[in-house]
Amino acid sequence: MSRAACFLGADLSVIRLFAPSGDQVWRRPEPAPDEAEDALWWRRQAGAGAQWVQEHLGGATLDAVCLDVAGASCVWMSAPSADPAVIAAAMRQPDSSWDELGVVGTVQPLTEPAAPAATASIPFLSRKVEDLTPARLAVVATPDGMARLWFDALARRGVEAGPACTLWPAIQRAWGGADPTPDELPAVVVHDGARLVWTFGRGPNLVAAGSAGLLRKHAPRPEGDGPAPAPSPPPEPWDFASACGRLTLDWLTWVAQIGAPPRTVLAVGPENERLAQALQRAWPDAQTRAIHEADPVAGATGALIAERPGASSSSDSDPRRTLVALSRRRGRSHRWLYTWLGATMALLAVAIGAYALRQRDLAADFRAERANLTLETKKAVREVAPDLAERPDRVMALRAELVRIRQGRPEFAEPVPAKPILEEFIRLAGVIAEMGAVGVQPEEFVLFERMPSARVRVPDYATGDDLRARLNAAPGAIRWKVDLVGPLGAEGFRYQLQGEWTEAPR
Repeated sequence: MSRAACFLGADLSVIRLFAPSGDQVWRRPEPAPDEAEDALWWRRQAGAGAQWVQEHLGGATLDAVCLDVAGASCVWMSAPSADPAVIAAAMRQPDSSWDELGVVGTVQPLTEPAAPAATASIPFLSRKVEDLTPARLAVVATPDGMARLWFDALARRGVEAGPACTLWPAIQRAWGGADPTPDELPAVVVHDGARLVWTFGRGPNLVAAGSAGLLRKHAPRPEGDGPAPAPSPPPEPWDFASACGRLTLDWLTWVAQIGAPPRTVLAVGPENERLAQALQRAWPDAQTRAIHEADPVAGATGALIAERPGASSSSDSDPRRTLVALSRRRGRSHRWLYTWLGATMALLAVAIGAYALRQRDLAADFRAERANLTLETKKAVREVAPDLAERPDRVMALRAELVRIRQGRPEFAEPVPAKPILEEFIRLAGVIAEMGAVGVQPEEFVLFERMPSARVRVPDYATGDDLRARLNAAPGAIRWKVDLVGPLGAEGFRYQLQGEWTEAPR
């Protein structure tokens, strides 16, 4: 699927849609005097801009949104903590040095994103570990009220928007390089209409940023009387020298804080050569390189969705590359998630209610069974000990009475289990009968509970050994010892079988 990106002007004055079909522009009408303070009018304009984007996407996905930096500020400040909420609160204090900036919208520090947790946790059960270490860092404040209304209007129309950033990270991504850890700190200066927009950064990561206004040079007017000037003279060239002078004063302040001056300066714009010359004169220690770009805003916004080798993917969690709060705000997918979560919780509540009713019924059944068992116990105890039947501890009292009676009588011993004489006789007779074919003949069987024995005649020694092996191999409760008694002449040999009872059948 094709990809698209949007550029939002300040207060949604202009929306530029960069889609495969081309660059298209929507302009917001200027408010009437009675509409300038009407919040509903501004909301309707955000809805109109969202509807225009939806109609002109043409099947493409809106993968990136770039906000203009008009009204935005990037400052270096000291804060009690690096936490974004603490920094925003410090900048909005009425008596702070930043009060004159009129900070509105999103405030976020240009720091590395927080590392993800090693283990999963439940957000409302886990306590947030706060870093209370004082910090000095660069902070960006961006007015994004109209952008938020526009995002909400898009979400209501079913259009999912990708990560949002300001023009500063977009410029850094387009011309700052792909390596986030270079040794030097290059500067990128973009000529966009009547302003210069600049960034310091390492690869796609923004370090500092700002802007400077541009004026045109004015030719001296002739003194005295003379012919009237031409009705439509050509515009005077931009005064890059004055703007670069103000810009470098800003750079000196940032270099004092960062501790690293830019060694390379990129001049980007339609008049890149003149801009590069002015920058070279204003910042002579750096190597200046001119890059021609007829429409720098289009180039920076298009770089957000361009597939470039080695370029890092768009991030919605790195404040150096994106507006984190705006990129990760809840959209249609979150609403669907909360809807299903609410429905699931409702079903779970119904299930818990049904389970509670079932448990209540079971408790009532148990109480009825306990009452019935109490009556039966009283009845049984009354038959043997009427005086104990009404006592609450009747069972314990009955047990104590039973112990007392047993102590006055001798203990009954369980009789010793009888030996399985019949089973062993059948086993012995079975083995002798099996070996009758080879000449084994019984003479005497004596089986009782003490010392079982037997005598047999066998034709030879081998048969005697075979008899011994078979008796001990057959499972039973008697272990047989087969010994030779003596020869019987022509009738063979007599063997004595002496048995020993085991504790359990083998």
